[in-house]
Amino acid sequence: MKPFKILSIDDDSFIQKVIIKELHNSYEVITANSGREGIDTAINELPDIILLDVEMPGMNGYEVCDQLKCNDATENIPVIFLSSLSNIRSKMLGYEAGGADFLVKPFIPGELIAKLNSLVTVIKNSQEMTIKVEQATHTAFSAMRDSSELGQCINFIETSYGIKDFDSLANCFFNVCRSLDLNCSIMFLIRDRRLFYSGTGDRCVALEEEVISTIFDKGGRFIDFGCRTQINFSHVALLIKNMPLHDMDAYGRYKDFFPFMLGATDAKVKSLEAELGIATQTKCLSRAFEEVKNNLSDLKESIVNSQDGVISLLKNMISDLENVIPSMGLEEDQEKVIIDILDNTILSSQKVIDTSQYNSEIFRNTTDVLEKLVEKQNALSNIIHVEVVDQTTVSKDSANDIEELSDDVELF
Repeated sequence: MKPFKILSIDDDSFIQKVIIKELHNSYEVITANSGREGIDTAINELPDIILLDVEMPGMNGYEVCDQLKCNDATENIPVIFLSSLSNIRSKMLGYEAGGADFLVKPFIPGELIAKLNSLVTVIKNSQEMTIKVEQATHTAFSAMRDSSELGQCINFIETSYGIKDFDSLANCFFNVCRSLDLNCSIMFLIRDRRLFYSGTGDRCVALEEEVISTIFDKGGRFIDFGCRTQINFSHVALLIKNMPLHDMDAYGRYKDFFPFMLGATDAKVKSLEAELGIATQTKCLSRAFEEVKNNLSDLKESIVNSQDGVISLLKNMISDLENVIPSMGLEEDQEKVIIDILDNTILSSQKVIDTSQYNSEIFRNTTDVLEKLVEKQNALSNIIHVEVVDQTTVSKDSANDIEELSDDVELF
């Protein structure tokens, strides 16, 4: 360990020799023979402790101490006054000038060493305390920063509960990124379609989309290239384009922080996809129930019309036969055979009509049930409040816009 540096400012060469002799084994000793020289030496050498004679020609020790305490470089260096005066006034002047201790000449070398050792202990304790305060301050600021980031993550998760579309989810995520001064792009994987968003609010250029997709398809949780890092989950990929390589503490902290954010985002993407599927299925079922109900209603009406037509035909046939049979000159037994045939036909027709009426009642009950199902499906669709997105096609306008982007657009 480097020895403490002692500056002795004294015009008495004998005292200087005594100090050097007694201290050279434990301390690095430098000397100055006047107040002005002592001030210059203190500023240039920055000793750990100054031994300062009070009675010197020109500037006395109190004046020298005043100037040392007014200089930013030397104001915190402890000063031990050496004086042949032992009265209270001399000691008070030394205290007022900013001295740390006072030693009366002639002094016993052991007394000087004891005072220096005591002062060195104080200095070491102060240095250790300063280090501990700096460490505690750093820890406190780190804890506050981590707490702030954790709070943002919790707030994002809470906010995401009420999000109903992918655009809002991306914007909510980018709010956190912007608070960390990070420039990011994100991709959501939805079935066979990929949605890309840029934190700047502009659309991702085609090349950037290709880079994100390629890295995602190759797999891996973290992929670093230059100041960029991509983090992949099953349904989401985040590209951070300005990772703080100059601050490895922040670099590592972000790598710990974003997986929590992306885990919640990944779950939300799957949830939104499920909601979209439910909404789509609900509307499809509603349309199917409505169509079946209408078909059954049409079938019921057709059956009723057919029944009415059969009854009308039978009535007309009976009326015609009643007019024709008497003029046919048939025997009584022949007329009876015809009449029996007509009666049996009428009875059979009546049974068919009765059965049709029963079937008609079944159709009516069935359409009533379907109508209630349609109402319930429509109610479910209204509760979900999700706008159904076409998952299978991309608009021609969007495709044309991407193709028209210049090839030399800066990617990052």
